[in-house]
Amino acid sequence: MKRQAIIDNLKARLKTITVANGYTWEPNLFEWLVTPLGKHDLPALILKDTDDDITHDYPSGSSDHSLKIEIEIYAADERMTAESLRSKVLDVLRVIGAPEEEGEYLGDYRSVTGTEMQIEQNESIVGAARIDLSVKYYTEAWGM
Repeated sequence: MKRQAIIDNLKARLKTITVANGYTWEPNLFEWLVTPLGKHDLPALILKDTDDDITHDYPSGSSDHSLKIEIEIYAADERMTAESLRSKVLDVLRVIGAPEEEGEYLGDYRSVTGTEMQIEQNESIVGAARIDLSVKYYTEAWGM
């Protein structure tokens, strides 16, 4: 199933954002988290494959997919700034935008379709961002 392979490979890439790999943060990674994040969960990334627009090529029997993926970023500390949140967004963009490795499948074409950020002051300063992706891939008819 190509859709699952795309998600699995994106998760594997996002898990490489670690201090040991030279990043300044090490987020917890969740797929489709449905419970509220706690302080102990931060920083966090939440990966969701939300929509799959499908068109069919009836003569060949294949399906063209346009998978919409959201990656949410959450971080909190006393020194949270727009600059530090932008840096986290850039880290995620670089990790998911790097060329595919041998045997890795991330779709036939992927692109960023938007980003959004906000910072709020609660008990601490909380930053949140969302990256929207579109991943194009092809399957046989009735495939995912």
